[in-house]
Parts: sequence; C-alpha cells; structure tokens
Amino acid sequence: MFLSRFGIRRPLMVFMIFVGVIVLGMISLANLKIDLFPEMNFPMIAVITNYSGVGPKEIESMVTRPIEGVLTTVTDVKNVTSKTLEELSVVMMEFEWGTDMDTAATNAREKLDLVKRALPDGIANPMIFKFDPSMMPVLFLGVSGTHQGLDELRTLAEDTICQRLARINGVAVASADGGLTREIQIRLYRHRIEGMGLSLEQLKMALQTANVDLPAGHLRIGTTDYIVRTTGQFKTVREIGDIVVGNVHGVSIRLKDVADVRDDFQEKTSIVKINGQQGVLVQVQKASSSNTVQVVQRVRKELKKMEADLPPGVKIATIMDSAEQIEKSIGTVMQEVLVGGVLAVILILLFLGNWRSTIIVSLAIPISIIATFALLYFSKMTLNIATLGGLALGVGRLVDDAIVELENIYRHMQAGERPREASLLGASEVGNAVIAATITTVVVFVPIFFTSGLAGIIFKPM
Repeated sequence: MFLSRFGIRRPLMVFMIFVGVIVLGMISLANLKIDLFPEMNFPMIAVITNYSGVGPKEIESMVTRPIEGVLTTVTDVKNVTSKTLEELSVVMMEFEWGTDMDTAATNAREKLDLVKRALPDGIANPMIFKFDPSMMPVLFLGVSGTHQGLDELRTLAEDTICQRLARINGVAVASADGGLTREIQIRLYRHRIEGMGLSLEQLKMALQTANVDLPAGHLRIGTTDYIVRTTGQFKTVREIGDIVVGNVHGVSIRLKDVADVRDDFQEKTSIVKINGQQGVLVQVQKASSSNTVQVVQRVRKELKKMEADLPPGVKIATIMDSAEQIEKSIGTVMQEVLVGGVLAVILILLFLGNWRSTIIVSLAIPISIIATFALLYFSKMTLNIATLGGLALGVGRLVDDAIVELENIYRHMQAGERPREASLLGASEVGNAVIAATITTVVVFVPIFFTSGLAGIIFKPM
C-alpha cells in the first residue's frame, strides 16, 4: 500500500529514481566482467618433486612416502594420494570445499620444510601447485611461415610474439611450443674418456666452472670507482670445445679432444601443424584476477598491430579462443531472455487487450534487469550462465506479479473508478498475495545457499 501511494503521489521523484537506477545499471553493465561460469576455486594442491636419474621404486621409498606422510598432518586435508613415475613424484592433497587454499598452500609448505632434510641429496625442491582453472590457456595461436624454417619460427614466436603478448594487461604467461629449439650438444667419445682416465663428473665440473661470470671487486682511478667482473660465459661453440677438462702426463686435455661439440637442435618430441603445415604453437594464459573475454579482446587488438611487423609469409592463426566460446554461450542465453520477455509482452497484450497495461509491463522488464546489473557489479559477480539464468527466472516472476496487479487495477477501472483510486485499491488488495507468491518462489531456491562443492559454486550466483 505504501509503495503504491508513494508512486502515485510522487510521480516526479519516482521518475528520477528510475532514471538514476537506469544510469547506474548501464554504467555497471559496461564494467561487468563476462565469463562462462562463476569463479571456481578447486580444493586441490599438488606437490611435484623431480629426482633425475632415479627409478620409480627408489623415488617411492625415498621421496614419495616421506612427503606423503608429513602432508597428511596438514589442517583440513581430506585425502592424500600419490603417483610415482621415473624421476618424478606427485602427491595430491584434497581439502574440504570452502578451505582457504592460500592458507592451505602455506601450511603444506611449512610441513615440507620439516621433511626436506630427510630427502636425498641432489633432489630438486618440491614444487607446490594449486589447482586453478585460470591457469588453463585462454588462447591458442598457430604461427606458420612459407619462407622461414622451424628454428626461425620458434625464435620469432619466443622473442617477438610471446614478448609482446606478455606485456598486455591481464596476460600472465605467453609461451611457445613446437618448432626447433637451439641446443648445444656435447657428444662424448667413450673410448677416449676411458683411455685418458677421465670421468663424467670431471667433465661436468669443468663445464660448470668455466661457464661463469664472477665479480672481481672494485677499481678506483682518481675519483671514479669501477666495478670489475670476469666474463667467463660461453659465447661460441669453439670456446666450449677449448676448455681444459683434465691433464694427462702434463698435457692439457681439452673438451674437443674427447667429445664432438655441436650447435644443433633439441630432439623433437611433438609436431605442431597449422592447416597441414608445420609451425609453432603459442599459448596465452591470463592472470587469475583478470577476465577471460577482456584479456582475449586485448590480445586480438595486439595481434592486428603485430601483423604489420611480421616478416613476409608469416601468418598467425587462431586455433582455440575461449572468449569466442564464452561470447557465443552468453549471447545465446541473453537471446533466450530477450525472446522470453518479448513473448510475455505479446501474451499480455492478447489477454488484457490494453496497450497502456502492456507498455507498463514492457518497461518494467528491462528496467528491473538493468537494476540487477548494478547489484551484480557491486557484488563482484560476473555475467555468466548462472547469473543470466537467475535473471531469466526473475523476468518470469516479474511478469506474473505485474499481470496480477494490472488485472485487478483494470477491474476497478471497469467498475467506474478513476485511475488513481483504481491503482491504489487494486494494488493494495493483491499486494499481500503478490508478496506471498514471490516469497514462495524465493524459498524454493533457498536450499542452494546450503549446497557445498562444485554445485554450490555454480548455482549460488543464480
């Protein structure tokens, strides 16, 4: 009754309120992030440990079991499972849904510090990975060329394309895969090494010692102080072959005497083909706090600028675009919401046969949706399938309530009452019934707030 009386007696104020709501909603819509699903945070942590040159059985006894034993004491951990492979140990930790994964990762790291001393020497530091869907690449690009070799394409992808894409706001990592990667290969002559009494450890230490830049103190000349350093890092293959790796009867043995040093390429373990032509794959990952659609849109703009700077014959093709899939899905849902609203307006016109009542409902639907955009923005939600599904349900409820109100007001007007009195009486008579019907619909969805797990993450925003 209060809302009806206020709306009728203060029409200018109500009009200004609605204008403010529309402006706020439109600004919020322009800044709303678009995604396919709500933000997800899976309660999983993986601890990965590398131990080169060791078989699965030894890794299980010396690495996996100690790590697995200490991680079972982490707070809120639900299950701990492990998988041991050659040179690799993977321990998976599953937590309860709703656990703060940053705190869980910190606790796991503290527990690992306790067991590090018990691990064998030469083992790599255990790495902790949190399962985050945002770590998945949002864009796959294929780089191919008609005049360039696979090594040139790989260099172009790493030094030019990936570097420029990594500078884009919201891009976390841009990496290249495929093609040919330069590698300095040292192929040892076994019989020469054995004949000179050398060992692989000697060769390894000689390479590590020679390939180092070291500080050499300060040099003061007058009022100027210079920092001095010795440059020892290799610049050519010849320098690598000339290093001394041993001494036999007073004669220096150089690496080229016991090995063949080559400037070659890494062994290919995978092949990337773009439209039947070999090329290089570029993967783009977004930052965890960034929006997929916005990041990909920035990458698309940068790729258009980049086309003019690429060598002749080089083409960049889009292989997989997550933003395109999201835009199509969201566009389909929004189209269904729009079609539903239009059909509701047509049905109201057919049943009521009154243009004024139809216009009122047709204005109420978009204004209510625009107002909801503001609430979504300030609640830090995204425009996704779940929130759009909730909007569709709201439109249905809104149309039902509007029809009930308008039908009762229309009945009073047919009885001869003036529009103002008919609006007041008609709205007040069915007000409680409309509120009760709306609350009934809301109550049906209340259990979703108590749903845990993946289902709760997806459906709560609805």
